[in-house]
Amino acid sequence: MRRSCSEAALQLGLTQSAVSKQIQTVEGFIGLPLFSRSKGGLIPNAIGARLLNDLRPLLDELERVCDRASREATNRKVVIVRVLASFADRWFLPRLSEFLAEHPEIDIQFSTFLVTSDFDRGGAELEVRFGTGPWLDADSTPLLGHTRVLIAPPDTPPDMPLDALFGKQRLVHAQSPDAWNEFFTAQKIDMPVDKRLPLVFDITQAMVRAVRIGMGIAVVPRIFVEEELARGEVVNPHGFFYEGRFGYHLVVQHRMRPLSQAAQILHDWIVAKARNG
Repeated sequence: MRRSCSEAALQLGLTQSAVSKQIQTVEGFIGLPLFSRSKGGLIPNAIGARLLNDLRPLLDELERVCDRASREATNRKVVIVRVLASFADRWFLPRLSEFLAEHPEIDIQFSTFLVTSDFDRGGAELEVRFGTGPWLDADSTPLLGHTRVLIAPPDTPPDMPLDALFGKQRLVHAQSPDAWNEFFTAQKIDMPVDKRLPLVFDITQAMVRAVRIGMGIAVVPRIFVEEELARGEVVNPHGFFYEGRFGYHLVVQHRMRPLSQAAQILHDWIVAKARNG
């Protein structure tokens, strides 16, 4: 947002008078002034601010469409993908070099985020979401992460009595508040009463580390602790696991259809890689 016609003209490559005339045309069409004019420049009034807020999604979408057309016109094969931070760290990034070796003509631009959210407005064609699916605004393909295991500190005996095991502090991820209920239901065990509130984490890696240092026990997707289990940094007492409702899904928002050729190649590769382990 620019505060003067001269600043806007410089950014748009127009003359100051051309910008001023465009503003007058829009205000004439709407029938109301959109700016308060002062020595400090142009400041959107209440009507102008609301109009800008309503138009921003449309302008962002127009920018995305034009950017995509530009990439296709110049034969640039760029795929923008959003990936949850934990999924990126434990699954996507370790395999990304393999995809790039197979498809050197495709460039990947990705961002990570901590919790499930709406698509960003930066043109991401693919997103990995965590949940049960399906989503009303998108098509989704289940990937992995439904298999959940109980993990405990490394000094926990593999056959520790259940009353002692479940007497430990329970840790829970903010996105899976019902994980313990699901766990006890799946194991056909009455959930022990615990007057302590669970310790809540929003990052899986932090919760796993808390288990490693003896803060309690947790139920997590197996794909995120395979390395720690192999190294003995956490243990899986009694071999407890279950198939949960929540998992990771590859998502394409309806407005992103049809995918570019490069995005479709990456989409199919991720699905095949997840199904083949």
